[in-house]
Amino acid sequence: MGRGPWAVDQLTRRVFERTLPSLLAPSLPGPLSPQAGRGGAERVAGALLAGLDADAAAVALDALPPPVQARLDALSPLVQLDAIHARRIVLCHDEGDNVIPVGESRRLQAALGGRAGVRYVELASSSTRRLVGCAGCASRGSWGASGGSCTRCSGKQSGEACAAAGYARGMDAAPAAVLFDFDGTLGTYRPAHLELYVRAAAEQGVRVTVDALRPTVERSWQELERRGGGIAHAQHSGNEAGYRRWRGQLHRLRLEFAGARATPEQLDAIGARIVDIEADPAHFELYADALPALQRLQAGGIAAYIVSNHMWRLPEVAAAIGLGPYVRSVLTSARVGYRKPHPRLYDAAIAAAGRPAGTLLFVGDHYAHDVEGPRAAGMRAVLLDRAGTSGDASAIHTLAEVPLG
Repeated sequence: MGRGPWAVDQLTRRVFERTLPSLLAPSLPGPLSPQAGRGGAERVAGALLAGLDADAAAVALDALPPPVQARLDALSPLVQLDAIHARRIVLCHDEGDNVIPVGESRRLQAALGGRAGVRYVELASSSTRRLVGCAGCASRGSWGASGGSCTRCSGKQSGEACAAAGYARGMDAAPAAVLFDFDGTLGTYRPAHLELYVRAAAEQGVRVTVDALRPTVERSWQELERRGGGIAHAQHSGNEAGYRRWRGQLHRLRLEFAGARATPEQLDAIGARIVDIEADPAHFELYADALPALQRLQAGGIAAYIVSNHMWRLPEVAAAIGLGPYVRSVLTSARVGYRKPHPRLYDAAIAAAGRPAGTLLFVGDHYAHDVEGPRAAGMRAVLLDRAGTSGDASAIHTLAEVPLG
């Protein structure tokens, strides 16, 4: 189902009509229009002015010639981040902007998230309550009007616009749905995931240690990315058999990087075995606060979803360990074809929830994947910091603290 009609701002239309022809073919005379009798890319560009819904517009954009797409992409400040050296960067954006979508600023804010001196504020109508900072607990997740009481510590709010305001409107309302990461948030492997490598290798008479494997986790993803299939791997996610083969290659890479002394045949066998045993529900357990948190949502009529970078059979595992009655659906990167923080996984999650992004709350234990990424997609987000080591004052420490308005 489409995401609704694209209401083309008239200023945007005029700029588009008169500028895009010069990108397509500088010799084309006059402005572009949907009815222009031109061929190829010109027809595609003209179609963008014809009131397509957002999904059809995205397809039309993808059909533009690569050089045109590259020049359009170059308009975004995201491609110039290395050239921005300001000590302080202040971003203000009207969330009702019809010319430049507010999502562009949210993505820019997420990309600049690791820099000091970055401040981001969304301007909203007077009916939208503002997220403010708290002078008592320094929380960046306090809801309410300026000068009210902090919802975390009941202290006096400072009224200073929140530096982490990467959210959409409706901050004071309960979320329509909560989207949870899985591993490290709702549940985890028991024994630890890398222990499964040790076990599978031992079955083949191969010795490898968890200490040797630990540094290979990120390195293996980097290697797959270099080969053209890391964060975006849709070409391997068409079916379970194809994904299993690709996943087995990932496991084999980790074994090789860990220095496992094995023949190519042994490495292939170990990789395939890991794919099998990592999907066994017997190797998972839920955190003690998971079911109570989901039951709390269910009692409040708030839908719950799982959105995780995980293996193919995560939906079946979730059902087997008792999550089935409490979650509407389980989205795993293995089946979607994209890993967090790729925007397409968040887009798939928003589509699955069937609600506006700004009404959704994302909860997870990885800041880049579960906070920055969702905020860039327009969702609310909160970090789950079970160990209390993140330094993020707005983080929650148990799932019992998931904010529901």
